Amino acid sequence: MLAKSVGARYGIVLATFSLTAAIRWTLIPVFGPALPFITFYPGIILCAWYGGLWPGVLMTALGAVAAVTLWPVGAFPSAILIISLALYLFNGVAISGLTELLHRARRRQNELHETAARHQAEVERLLQREQEARSAAEAANRAKDAFLATLSHELRTPLTSILGWVSILRRQRPDEAQLSRGVEVIGRNAQLQAQLVNDLLDVSRIVAGKLSLDMGLVDLVRLTQETVEAMQEQARAKSLTLAVRLDVSAAWVLGDAMRLQQVLSNLCSNAIKFTPAGGRIDVEVKRHERNARLVVTDTGEGIAQQDLPRIFGRFEQGAASSTARRQGLGLGLAICRHLVDVHGGEIRAHSAGTGHGATFTVDLPSRGVHLGTKRDRPAADRDFRAAAPRLEGLRVLVAEDHEDARDTVGLVLQQYGANVMLAGSVSEALDVFSHGKVDVLVSDIGMPHADGYELITRVRALEREAGALPIPALALTAYGSKEDREQALAAGFQAHVVKPVDPEKLGAVIAQLHAPAPG
Repeated sequence: MLAKSVGARYGIVLATFSLTAAIRWTLIPVFGPALPFITFYPGIILCAWYGGLWPGVLMTALGAVAAVTLWPVGAFPSAILIISLALYLFNGVAISGLTELLHRARRRQNELHETAARHQAEVERLLQREQEARSAAEAANRAKDAFLATLSHELRTPLTSILGWVSILRRQRPDEAQLSRGVEVIGRNAQLQAQLVNDLLDVSRIVAGKLSLDMGLVDLVRLTQETVEAMQEQARAKSLTLAVRLDVSAAWVLGDAMRLQQVLSNLCSNAIKFTPAGGRIDVEVKRHERNARLVVTDTGEGIAQQDLPRIFGRFEQGAASSTARRQGLGLGLAICRHLVDVHGGEIRAHSAGTGHGATFTVDLPSRGVHLGTKRDRPAADRDFRAAAPRLEGLRVLVAEDHEDARDTVGLVLQQYGANVMLAGSVSEALDVFSHGKVDVLVSDIGMPHADGYELITRVRALEREAGALPIPALALTAYGSKEDREQALAAGFQAHVVKPVDPEKLGAVIAQLHAPAPG
């Protein structure tokens, strides 16, 4: 390409010179020796314009040689010829140079235009990205504001019921029916608060990639039966029928029993929330190909078709209703999807539309082991909550800096027959431990000045000094991550229970800790 370009540039010089020389030769009868360079100026301009500086200079030189050697210029005095030749050469080189400068200026202008166009395009892209980022930030701010407003509503609504009934019970002399109703409302709304906190913590763990599973063989039929039984009261309160169909040939699954129960509880709670009075909810466990399938179907409000693809997103609520479907933070289904995903399963939602109910289907990989009778189940799968806790005569030391929490735990354990000693700090707990016999230690972790880890460390040191057997110790704490549990067990606690805790579960754990080892 470069050689062809050079040939074209200098080829036009030869062609132009030949043409202009021939024209000048034919004009000799007209001009004689005068104006010997007149026909070469257009040729210089053409060659310089087409080829640039050096083709123009070459054309100038060829014209000078031709004028001096070919035309009858002898009639001119030498001085005039020299001046004319010098002027011609100067003009030819000047024309070539100026033409080259003009070419360069045009090329530079074109480059500047191209650069400006690229810059303009880049600016437009940056502006578009900035606008998209601003729109995303504004959407995130709106979502944050909506989330905070919803969170405020979800926190304040149960608190209103709790505080209202506390005021009623404090100011009046309630009859038995009012007292029962008040306790029921307070308990239900406290559970709502606890569930909200748990959902927020789970989402935080999911986002941080810190949600862990305690994997083992899980009897999905038994888990489903117990979960549905636990939710019957909630369904009856709304005059709903909550039915369950269990295929006893369904397979075991490998999973975290607590997390799978959380999935089923969330699906059932959603169905109860969005099904009007008189409706029906069916829960089914069956085998499907190589999977264990869990299906929750309701006759409730249904889900709009446009909402189905995003129903499992965080902070998403369907638009099936302008009121009920927008209640809650929209965390439950997002948590369900993540929990099913990490179990290697799949969760799907189906609805024929608003007013036609909804069906949620969960498929979990089967382990191919048929469910047996209750006595065939592994011991690890049995639930200690089946037996009522018995703590008669047990000396329990409770270390908790929060006065209300300390008193509440003490009263709960006293109801189960325990002799309770209370301590508001590590130093108080050590004083009680040093001057009296303690059968079980229940300690908070996050206490001021010295925490529960320091308490258990010093208790174990005192036991070693005295040559005594280590007493059972339970960490009762709001720190509930896997790392917190591992740290508590490594520090010397035998059990780790996360607040808030069901009183029966707390009593059962303490009874289990103090029970003599079998054999």
